[in-house]
Parts: sequence; C-alpha cells; structure tokens
Amino acid sequence: MKAKVEFSDTSCKITRRNHRATSMHYHDYFELVYVCAGSAVHKTSTETRKVKSGNYFIIDYGTHHKYEDGDEQFEIINCLFLPEFIDGSLMGCTSFREIASCYLIKFHYADLLGLPVNRAFDDDDGEIRRLFEKMSLAFEQKSIGYQELIRCYLIEIILSTLCKLSGGASGEYSDEKVAYICQYVEKHYRQSIRLVDICEEMHFSLPYISKTFKSVTGETFGHYLQSVRIRNACHLLAQSEKSVEEIAYEVGYSDTKHFRKIFKEHMKMSPLHFKKFCSK
Repeated sequence: MKAKVEFSDTSCKITRRNHRATSMHYHDYFELVYVCAGSAVHKTSTETRKVKSGNYFIIDYGTHHKYEDGDEQFEIINCLFLPEFIDGSLMGCTSFREIASCYLIKFHYADLLGLPVNRAFDDDDGEIRRLFEKMSLAFEQKSIGYQELIRCYLIEIILSTLCKLSGGASGEYSDEKVAYICQYVEKHYRQSIRLVDICEEMHFSLPYISKTFKSVTGETFGHYLQSVRIRNACHLLAQSEKSVEEIAYEVGYSDTKHFRKIFKEHMKMSPLHFKKFCSK
C-alpha cells in the first residue's frame, strides 16, 4: 500500500506519532525517524528489528515497511521530505545514495562501512534528538526562515549519520579501489573518461574492477559516470543561467543530443523542462 502525504507550502513535513501498529506500506519520498519513547518492532521487506527510545533511522525512497507490537509509550518524530527540499537539483532522485553524494553533503557509498538506510542508529549523546526537536518546533511555529532552519538541521543529521559509517577499518562497503575510482570521476567527470584507462593506471584488470565496482556500488561504472554528470548538470540547470548546450559541454558531453537523451533517461524529463520547473 502506498502511503499518501500532502506537502503543502514546503516539500518537508514533521509529525509526531504513536504508532502501535501500521500496515505494510511504502512512499515516494524519504523518511527520517526518531524514537522518542517506548519500543516497537520495525519491519521492512528484508529485515525485522526492534527499535527503542534513542534509536533513529532513515527509510529509503520506495522501501516497504511497517510497525507492530508497539507499547503504549511508543512515540516517534517523523521527518518526511522530498529530495528537492535539500536542493532543487535533486528533484526526481529516488535513492538516498544520490542525496548522500549531492554537492551539499558529498559522501559516497564506496567510502562507507555500511549502508545508511533501513538500519537503526543509536543517539548516544542526545544530539540527534535535539536536532529533531528543533526541526519539529520550527515546523510547528513556521516563523520566517523556518524551512531554511529545518534544511540545515536535516543536513546536519544526515552528515552526522554518514560520519558514523566512514573512515577507519575496512568493511563490507569500504573498498579503496572503488573509492579511488569514485573520487576520480568526481574530479574529472568533465573530461573523457574510460574505465579501461583507470584500470591500467591502477594495474588491475578491467573485468576485475568492473565486477568489484558493481558489487560495491550496485551499478555499473558507465551508469555511475552518467549519474555524476547528470547530477552536476541538474545543479547547473537549477542554479545558473547557462544554456542547455553550455551545461552539456561543461559536464562532459560534446553531443548535446546525446546529453538530452541521457538526461531524460535519468530524470524522466528534458533538461529544459527541469530548468523551468526549478525556476518556479
């Protein structure tokens, strides 16, 4: 069942709920949840976990989940948001991976020791709860600038969470080779890039690196390169007065027709339509 939420004058909504039980559902937005009191069982399509006071978690776009066996004290703060709430250039994104790697946050899944979505984190020092409470109060009062305040608090929570999963020991999703390739693409996406050339530089075979990259990131190198270029194109379309032709060239496409085709495949709309939408 698809959950419906009305986003009124903003693309973010903060609510407090006492969910003792819900049916399995999904939504076409992102959800950040903090457990203020009590406990319940939280189920997704892949795992079952008991969540309790002091836990918080990120539910990815389209994830099926539900609560059950909640006690009488079970209370949560829900932050529901569309990707464009963080930045207009994220409109149309359907994966938290894209939010994590956007220019305001700049984290790559290859650098993390685990996935940040659909898992519970502990708020050891209470700082995350303070940020949730600030978001809730700002949303309730709706004073001048409240959306910008909520955006800042939300980005701080996301950054704090991603920092917990970064650095240090090697882990299932931490691979130095893949991290190097991702960083290389971020720096050189404007240029002509071939994975075979990167493999030669790293002294690894193309089949090995291709397989490793796909297993770590969940996508092929070619698709990842396209995603980085289109993400940067979205930012330029939303934030600059440059033409589609100029932007295509700036993000690594010498053929504007090909750029328009790739952009539409990723964003489900033309670059010009996207630019007009962001200017509203």
